[in-house]
Amino acid sequence: MVTGAVKTFPAATFIYRLLIFSDAKRILFLVDTKNPGEQTEQEFMTFMPTDDNRKFTEFCNVQRLSYPRSLFINLY
Repeated sequence: MVTGAVKTFPAATFIYRLLIFSDAKRILFLVDTKNPGEQTEQEFMTFMPTDDNRKFTEFCNVQRLSYPRSLFINLY
């Protein structure tokens, strides 16, 4: 899909549901370059689920890990 097609919000919602309603403890979210990684991190920092009054980062740890050719966001 093209950049700016609002894909991160549904991904954040799906990841929230996986963490809350299943046995998932950690989720690894991969992006291919630095800029989308930073944008995705910001989206997760501001994401607020509809059934909880807290931001996502208040009950889950969001870490952006840098590697030579890829960027990983580790949510747990």
